[in-house]
Amino acid sequence: MTPKTVSNKELNQARVRISRRILGIGIIMILVLIVAAVAAAILAVRRTETRRLETGRSNIASGNWGAAVAALDQALNTWPDIVNQHRTAATALRGLAYYQLGDREAAMADFEEALEADPDLVDLYAYRADLYYQLGEYKAALKDSENALEHGELLSDHLLGLLHADQAEIYLSQNLVEEFMDESDAAFEYSSTLPDESIAQLYASRAQVTFKAGNMEQNFAESQAALDYEVFSDDIRAGLLANQAVIYYQEGLLDLALEKSDAALDIDGLSVESQGDLLLMRADARFQMGDL
Repeated sequence: MTPKTVSNKELNQARVRISRRILGIGIIMILVLIVAAVAAAILAVRRTETRRLETGRSNIASGNWGAAVAALDQALNTWPDIVNQHRTAATALRGLAYYQLGDREAAMADFEEALEADPDLVDLYAYRADLYYQLGEYKAALKDSENALEHGELLSDHLLGLLHADQAEIYLSQNLVEEFMDESDAAFEYSSTLPDESIAQLYASRAQVTFKAGNMEQNFAESQAALDYEVFSDDIRAGLLANQAVIYYQEGLLDLALEKSDAALDIDGLSVESQGDLLLMRADARFQMGDL
């Protein structure tokens, strides 16, 4: 059989087909390499972001708030941010660090951004409620408190105590005495997690309420509990001592009334009117004692 002769044209066409296949394979290999490089780059960026996030989290756990903000800033600024996967967590944690540093504006901005991205971050409602309370925005504070307390089982004891303490003071400012007493009772259940200043302020506020209600026995107990913390400004401490002096005076315990009134007047934190009332009481006590 005579071999089939292949024309030059057919050879050229075969060469073109082979070249195209080689080119196609080359393009595919290049694309595979590009995809692999992009995937590796994305993985590297995400590892960097995660490392910075964990550094921020570690600093928060150890109370290094400034270092936490710096690390979380880096996490949030990891480029390109389009591939970042921890933006919400980093924002929430940075807000917490700002909160602890007392930067209310920055904390509020981060909490709002994080909650917009993930409304299920219950802790942030609690922290934002406290920020609103500090800013005197009581309506917003109560709304966030209610949102947080609906999922109270997810909150730490500290946050539960903080929310109840804030709500108690808000209710007192609105003259809702029964609600104030209920919320302060709830806050006392978490007293071990709250700052001394918060607990002392609750006792002082309760002393104010019970004094106005004429419940002198309870008032004395609340006043003494508040005074035991020794964290008050002169005017509040003097007021509590003056109330105790009045109670002793009404109970006929004149020596103790004079002792407490001496302590109140020594602090020099009373208003002119309160000083005058206390001096009149002291004069009558001395008269009853025959100390003219």
